[in-house]
Amino acid sequence: MRVRNDTGSRLDAVRIHPPGREQDPVDFGPVEVGGSSDYREVRDVRRFARVEVSGPGGDRALQPFDLVGEEALPPGRYTYRLGLAGDRLTLDLEADREADDAPG
Repeated sequence: MRVRNDTGSRLDAVRIHPPGREQDPVDFGPVEVGGSSDYREVRDVRRFARVEVSGPGGDRALQPFDLVGEEALPPGRYTYRLGLAGDRLTLDLEADREADDAPG
């Protein structure tokens, strides 16, 4: 899993809280405007997750209200694209190619 910053502002800190109490938040560190973090290992990736960010515009969080019925995605590489809609943080999920040199 990695994070892409499409918010229009530098993010000084990004933390993803995977579902389940047995997992600690995953720290993705600072992410520049239009940039992506390094990949981090995250178990049980879902389409949604609790996200906390901080940057020059202040602190923001995205908290899903209901993950009932939400299944873990198959193992692979994924990117959470973080954006803003007005002053609200948004999250979109993209499935990435398995390797940068993969055909296709």
